[in-house]
Amino acid sequence: MGELTVTKTLDMPGGRPRILMSTTTIKMAQRMLHSSRVVADILPAGFYSSPGVDILLTLHLAEESAQYPSVSEMCPPGSASPAVTLRWVNALVSYGLVEQHDDLLALSTDGHATVIKLMEPVFAAQRALDRSNRFERSSSIAKAVST
Repeated sequence: MGELTVTKTLDMPGGRPRILMSTTTIKMAQRMLHSSRVVADILPAGFYSSPGVDILLTLHLAEESAQYPSVSEMCPPGSASPAVTLRWVNALVSYGLVEQHDDLLALSTDGHATVIKLMEPVFAAQRALDRSNRFERSSSIAKAVST
């Protein structure tokens, strides 16, 4: 089986290719998971839940630290109960995105590729917003200077 590399070239729409480094994917996964927790904490219980994505992001982060959490350690933001989390873990295992060895969980090769694929459009959207904000700021500065 070939080695899966975490470094990836990301083709930006209308821009030059960028390298998506493992540190970038880790920071993005941390931010996505943190944002999910913030939303889940603010909304009333049961109004927000994305346990499948949150489990994949948690496993991605754990993998970078060479840790393999157990099923009982999985607690996605906004999760209603351990039983719901277990159903999501079982679904992710049955889809081949997560591997389970005894009680320990890890991303499968397909799960890792899915997390990276999930982050690509998020990364592209963030970069587009950054470029848009820079353009708006520079336009505002140019207007202020010309008046």
